[in-house]
Amino acid sequence: MVDVILAAALGRPDAEAVSLEELVQVVGRMSRVLEVPLSVDVESGFGPRLEDFRALFGDERADYQKALDRHYGEGPPARWEDSFISAYSTLHPWEDWAESWAHYLHMVDALETAGATGLALRPKRPDEPQMQPPPDPLNPNYRDFDAMIEAWLSLTYVLNNLSRGLGLPDSYPFVLSAPAIRKLRFIHDTINAHREANARAASAA
Repeated sequence: MVDVILAAALGRPDAEAVSLEELVQVVGRMSRVLEVPLSVDVESGFGPRLEDFRALFGDERADYQKALDRHYGEGPPARWEDSFISAYSTLHPWEDWAESWAHYLHMVDALETAGATGLALRPKRPDEPQMQPPPDPLNPNYRDFDAMIEAWLSLTYVLNNLSRGLGLPDSYPFVLSAPAIRKLRFIHDTINAHREANARAASAA
């Protein structure tokens, strides 16, 4: 509901028409007057790719309350790891979308840090994953999702081994199945499509 009110206040037909720059400005104004912590969900809409979205995440028109009751009454389905990033993402397509978005943002943040610090992996054993310092995933010219996933799998492999060496739980307790990776690719492509649309609009202005 807040996104609808925000869009109306900015004179936009819906939240999809609110630009990132406008959102940042509004959030900044809100944070300056609020005396409590402010949390903002940044997962974007899927725009015109609705049928592609439904093929991956399911039909978002499914009754959310029924899905909520089923999830907390029965738990996630068996072998949910084969298709989902987390157990909670099985609740409803909206949650699958949000959880996948959150996961993508974790990937971007960690890979950006690894690249900025010049982190590279040169193992002594040939069967261990290698990695050059990853390119900045926030660079709008960086579009190679396959290279991003390859670097991510290498990085998380090392993170987990370091954690185990310290006697700690895995830093990255996830297994990315092929369907989960396809969902992450969809998000990656959605971001790039949005960037390209903004670039075209700016060049036409």
